[in-house]
Amino acid sequence: GEERLRDVVRTSLSLSARDICRNIVDRLDGFTAGSPQWDDITLAVVKVKPESPDAVKKGPAAAAFSTM
Repeated sequence: GEERLRDVVRTSLSLSARDICRNIVDRLDGFTAGSPQWDDITLAVVKVKPESPDAVKKGPAAAAFSTM
C-alpha cells in the first residue's frame, strides 16, 4: 500500500497537485477493482517549491505517509 502510493507520487512529481490527486485516485480505483467503498477517502497533495535550483537536483525530500 504505502510503497505503491510512494511510486505514484514519485512518477507524478512533474504534474500539478490536482493531477497528482487524480493519479492517486485512479490507481486506488484500479486497486479496488470495483469493490464498493465502505469508508470515505481524504487526500491532500501539497507541492513545495525548492529554495534553490540545486535542491531540485538532489531529489524530493523523504516523505512520511500515514495509512489511508
